[in-house]
Amino acid sequence: MTRWPLVPLSEAAQIVNGGTPKTGVREYWDGGVPWMTPAEMGRRWSPFAGETRRTLSTAGLSNCSARLIPAQSIILSTRAPIGHLVINTVPMAFNQGCRGITPRQGFDTKYLFYFLQANRKLLDDLGVGTTFRELSARALAAVRIPAAPLAEQRRIVAILDEAFTGIVTAIANAEKNQANARELLRAATMSLLQGENWLERPLGSFCAIYQPETISKKQMSEAGQYAVFGANGKIGRYDRFNHEEEQLLVTCRGATCGSINMSEPFSWITGNAMVIRPKDGELRIGLLRRIFQNGFDFDRVITGAAQPQITRQSLAPAKIRYPVDTGEQARLESVMDNLERQAAALQRCHQRKLSLLAELKQSILHRAFNGDLTQAEVLAA
Repeated sequence: MTRWPLVPLSEAAQIVNGGTPKTGVREYWDGGVPWMTPAEMGRRWSPFAGETRRTLSTAGLSNCSARLIPAQSIILSTRAPIGHLVINTVPMAFNQGCRGITPRQGFDTKYLFYFLQANRKLLDDLGVGTTFRELSARALAAVRIPAAPLAEQRRIVAILDEAFTGIVTAIANAEKNQANARELLRAATMSLLQGENWLERPLGSFCAIYQPETISKKQMSEAGQYAVFGANGKIGRYDRFNHEEEQLLVTCRGATCGSINMSEPFSWITGNAMVIRPKDGELRIGLLRRIFQNGFDFDRVITGAAQPQITRQSLAPAKIRYPVDTGEQARLESVMDNLERQAAALQRCHQRKLSLLAELKQSILHRAFNGDLTQAEVLAA
């Protein structure tokens, strides 16, 4: 329990709603007013925001309910993902999935920022709704804030700033190591796929390429014995299967067009995925998967601008290089399996470190607002 009195957030800050002008009216956009969305906040490392991907014109701002809040306020996401937040360093507006929080006299911006960050789970739990969950203005206003003296608030902020500088650096290093592990795996796999004297043949000449029968969500059942695979992997269960063996699947519609998945044995594959199955054992499916993931340019077979898609007609003529000898195929697949296992072990190690850093950050935040955190304890952590 905190040793300071608790006050509603509405007493500690002014809370304002956001809004979005009509997206189809060009003169409402690309102006000089920075405009933030919940999705954009979730992609930011820094707690500070001085610019955004989209901007409004003054006409766009006046046309909607969005308010321009002063610099050194807080913008909080109140729709999924609830609880992402930033401190704006310039006057800024935001859409209806956010709310602006401008501290009143006696409250420090970063103190409120860190408190809300420490209580993201509480904010998420307060969200309601079935189609999409939202944190209402009333529920947000009622969140109780420890009203520490301003000097104490600034002491806490200074300690947290110092602690989180090291944590953010450690997180960035772990993320970089994860990316390096993925890139090393990709580079090693691509090197193995550059064999000499390999066949080069159109995919349709040695593979069956087709889209199976699609079933609706209503036909699926959680009690179904078999997994159902759609455009982007497993999407449900069904009481029948249409493929006994695992299959190589390519997403053939939408933004993820060209993504690769493998189905499970005895599963139902829907028509939202393109099945590509080598005929007569000419090419091992595991090697074909690696070729698609590391040595194939899907952009040259994707058609359609508004709705990207891959068709059998565009995919069948695409040429694939592979070794004729199935023993060599098996050897390459074995080497790549080993590389993937090593990369997965590294990824697990880095992910564990990220999880521990997130737990440490949350622990420090909670202790800070209980009033018992000292700088020496932070340095020891």
